[in-house]
Formats: sequence, C-alpha cells, structure tokens
Amino acid sequence: MRMSDVRCLPAWRGTWLLVVVWVAGCQNLAPKTDTVYKVPEVESAPLGAQPDPAGRGGSSLTVAPPAASKPAPASVAPSDTDSRAVAAVPSLAAPKAEPVTPRIEPDGVHVARKLDLSVKAPARKQVNGHATYRLTLRNSGDAPADEVTVHCDFDQRLEFPGKSERTVVQRLGLLSPGEVKELSLSLTSRETGTHCCRFSVTSREAGRETEAVWKSVCVEFVPRQLEIEVRGPVQRTVGSRAEFNIHVSNYSDKAIANVQAALNFDAALVPEEVTTGAEQKSGRLLWNLGELQAHEGVQLQVEFECRLPAHRACLQAEAFGAGLADEQRELCVEIVPVPGVLDLRVSDRTDPLTVGAVGDFETTVQNIGLQPARRVQVEFAASSNLKIESATVKLGDRALSVKSHPHDGKIVFDPIDELPPDGRLTFVIQARGVQEGPAEFTATLRSALSQIALSTTETTSVTAP
Repeated sequence: MRMSDVRCLPAWRGTWLLVVVWVAGCQNLAPKTDTVYKVPEVESAPLGAQPDPAGRGGSSLTVAPPAASKPAPASVAPSDTDSRAVAAVPSLAAPKAEPVTPRIEPDGVHVARKLDLSVKAPARKQVNGHATYRLTLRNSGDAPADEVTVHCDFDQRLEFPGKSERTVVQRLGLLSPGEVKELSLSLTSRETGTHCCRFSVTSREAGRETEAVWKSVCVEFVPRQLEIEVRGPVQRTVGSRAEFNIHVSNYSDKAIANVQAALNFDAALVPEEVTTGAEQKSGRLLWNLGELQAHEGVQLQVEFECRLPAHRACLQAEAFGAGLADEQRELCVEIVPVPGVLDLRVSDRTDPLTVGAVGDFETTVQNIGLQPARRVQVEFAASSNLKIESATVKLGDRALSVKSHPHDGKIVFDPIDELPPDGRLTFVIQARGVQEGPAEFTATLRSALSQIALSTTETTSVTAP
C-alpha cells in the first residue's frame, strides 16, 4: 500500500484510533477529525493578554478540547489512547493560569519621612554687626517627625550675643506632614574674614536621634564704616504713639557717597510724623542722605500710631553706602490693650535735646472707665544725662497745685483724690540735657483701682550744641 493512499485505519475493537502522522512522512494526508485546535503565535501576544472570545487576531487563543468536539456515537467510548495522544502534544494542553501582576494601592503607600531646610544669610557684614540667618524648615513627608531639633555650631570667631558657647539649640518637638517652621538667629564677629556656621536638623526615628539634613553657611565680615542704631519704646497701648530714633553714622576716615537709610515696619504701626525727605511705600520708608563726611552722623525720626494689638510689632532699619556691606538693626515694640481704666502715655516735645538746653516731656493720664478713679499718683524717672527741673499739672484745661518730692532718684507727685470718667491729667516735665548720648524718660502710674503699677518710657537723644 502506498503512503499517498493512506487516509485512516479501520476501527479496532469498536473504536477509531486517531493516528498522528509526522508531516515528513505523510504530506498528502487529508485528516478528517472533528477536534480542531487553533494554536496562536505565542511571541506576538503581550504579557497578560486575555483570550479573544470571537477568535479574531493572531494574539487570541481558542482551544476546543476533545470534550467540546462533536458528540461521538453512544456506542463509542473514549479510550486511554485518546487521552495519551492529547497529553503527548504540550501545545495542545490546557493553558496555564496567567501570572498575577503586582499592584500598588495608593492608600498603602508611605513616603519616607523627609525634612527640608533652607538658610538665607547676608553675604557680607561689618565687624561688630549682626548677621541674621533666616531658617525655613519643612516636613515634606507624609508622616510626622518626632522630637525635631535645630542645632547651630559656629566657629571661634563668631559670637552669639550674651553667651560664650559655640552651639545654639532650638527644640521644635513634633512637626506634622506639610508643616513649616521659620526661625532666625543673629551672630556677630569682632574679626574680619569669612566665618562659617553649620545648621543641622535631627529627629527621632526608631528610638534614636538621627540627623535629617544640614547646611553650612558662611558670611564675610569686613571693616566697619557705616553704623545704624534704632531706639524706641518696648511697650505701648493700643491707640497711643511710639516714637523711634534712627541714627546713621560714618565711622570711617573717608567720605561715603550715596548713603541711604530704610525703615521697614509691621502693619500694626502706622507712621504719623516722619523726618522730611522720606519716600513712603507700603510698609517702608526710604531716605536718600547723599554723602556722609568722615565721622558725620544723621538722626531720623518716625512717630507711629500703635493701631493694632501685637506681641511683637517690629521695625528693621537698614543703611547702605556705595560699595559697602549694608548694616541692619531690628527693634520690636509690644502693643497691648489699655490695662484697666487708666490710659498712660508719654511723649517728648524736643528731640534731639542739646547739652545745656531744656526740653519738655508730656505725660497724660486719662480715665476711660465709667466710674471715678481715686488716689491717682504719678512718678517720673530720667536717665543720668537728663536733669528734671520743673513740672506743671492740669486737669483738663484747669491748672492744679500738686506737690512733688524726690525719692530714690525719682520725682514723686502727691496723689490726686479723684479723676472723673473721661477726665484727663496732663503733666509737663521740663528736663535739661547734661551729657551727650541716648536718654530715657519714664512715667509710672498707681491708683486705688489696681495694686499693679503701670509704666511707659520715652527715648530721646542728647547731642552736642
């Protein structure tokens, strides 16, 4: 029998035997079987491809196993040979389960704790000037940082005013995700040169302290040529006025050209009286002082209305000169509500005061309550370069005869029996300047309404005639 005539073999013992013939030996074989297998090209299918129900496309896989073929006659039972034939061809076996692709659930993701630190500092400062380092610390992670601490270590040529140590530590405690802390530190130096300090931030992780971030910052200190000072009160009541004196001086032996002075102030302070020549913008005053000769100085004055309560209403005074490092000073005043029902205010009428001249200091006491204030007593104290010489007292527009006497370097007035509601007492104290330098004048108020004394201070300057 020729191979080309072979198509199938007759049944043996009532069954049909499916013969698998290799192509090399039976190219002309025309199979007649009811089981159809469609095998895809595996390389063309992407990982995790799903079967195509419609059987379209080369990447789909359609498998019709023997159990899904045409039903065999009832008298025909499958034999062991059938199952062995299927198992002998691996590509025809049942498809393996697809691998499970790992997935990341967003709710379960935790970003590692991270602290970001930025430090801003001036490039140059004058010797004995204060270099202010402004730190911004942010928790950019999604977990709180515990026991956060900021450390500052600086070299031997830098000083923290009032301390001999070379390390400053600020403990911040817990820093929540997204929370930002701002800190400032001022250091000075008596020596020229570039001086550096190192800021580091630590937090507690897994029960131990770990350094999270650090920055090294250097400032060049140059010889002093330009000086700026700010003097003013440390406390005022809401609605009262606060006067500040700004002194700009040329410390060098040469003239300095294009000198400017600037004053930045908080919104709680509203300028009412300003030295002429100032350019005013929102929250800033600027004076063009021109050329300052060797050892020449200029005094500027600003009187603010203390419009809003504030724990720290601050002013930053700056001085600039051609080719020089800028010089900066800061001063803050606390603005408090009027304590009780008596409002105490002090101002000067002559500033600056020359040596040998007499200036007036005005003090007012107003009853802002609804009941009379009894046993109102005021005393005054002045710095050593001022000498109190005389005083007048008025209740409204009416002059009062009130005795005074010295006590422990102060001038104490006898108590005034009664100050009616909305009544105002005005004390005008005349003092003579006896020595150059900054001066202070302080008033202290007592009454039967409170056992706590109320004090306020006015600053001024005594200059050469």
